[in-house]
Amino acid sequence: MKVAITGATGFIGSHLLEHHLSLGDEVNVLTRRDVPHADNVNIFFGDLSLQEPHLHPNFIKDVEVLYHCAAELNDKLQMENVNVLGTKKLIDLARFNIKRWVNLSSVGAYGPFREGIVDESFPELPLNEYETTKTISDNLVRQASNAGAFEYVVLRPSNVYGIGMSNTSLYEIILMIQRNCFFYIGQPTTILNYVHIHDVVNALYICGVSEKAKNSTFIISDSCSIREFTNIIKKSLNNFRPTYSIPEMPVRMLVKLLSGLPRFPLTLARVNALTSKVVYSSESINKVLGCELKVTSQAGLTELVENWYKIK
Repeated sequence: MKVAITGATGFIGSHLLEHHLSLGDEVNVLTRRDVPHADNVNIFFGDLSLQEPHLHPNFIKDVEVLYHCAAELNDKLQMENVNVLGTKKLIDLARFNIKRWVNLSSVGAYGPFREGIVDESFPELPLNEYETTKTISDNLVRQASNAGAFEYVVLRPSNVYGIGMSNTSLYEIILMIQRNCFFYIGQPTTILNYVHIHDVVNALYICGVSEKAKNSTFIISDSCSIREFTNIIKKSLNNFRPTYSIPEMPVRMLVKLLSGLPRFPLTLARVNALTSKVVYSSESINKVLGCELKVTSQAGLTELVENWYKIK
């Protein structure tokens, strides 16, 4: 099979690339810079952040599945250019030239829910610039598909983690637990939604090849109580000291006063994440596509702590 991947040098895209190479597939990669590559990887240079990006037509030649994993995560000024305008340019190139487009998105498209079970039937209510531009990207792909351009699948993972991740928030939690600085905010009934990189890659692949995935949106996530989550990390650290709780309202007031200070570890967004009781459901992708989570929180977090010891 021949596939194309944008964002193949990123955390998720690079793992997806390796997965397809392990299957003996030919992979076209769109990149802004020269990168080492295997014999069955074809490199095409292009920058989706440019107003007029040059996208070589051979990038999608004879391609069955296009995985659009490229996105701007940090620079708000570039999110519109990359996540929206870049998607439009890529659609123009791929229209009627590929069989299926798999769009890597985010559960952030559903907005800031505080509790309950969120599934694919929920309305899209993105809040910040990244979530908004990614949701627009999803809808551009759907619109093109509805006009007959190609089949589509949108995959929406929760927080993706694993060795090599660029987001350091989990490593910061591990460090705080090791130093006995971590505390629960309010009662420890928070639900954390993380999903291991290997499960995301497996889901992307199934979304690319399964006929049952055609023209659908799926959530992929693993939910874990904050108590279980921290206990796994503490066990891996051989730290069995108790974790205490601090009432939520005083914490929120303190964050409002001090969040602007350099190196202050808490933000309102982080407080929200550490007090949320929402569960993102993977029931649909499990039932429809038979895509089951393979990496448990126990295995994934233990692996992460072991790697943290090596890199700290």
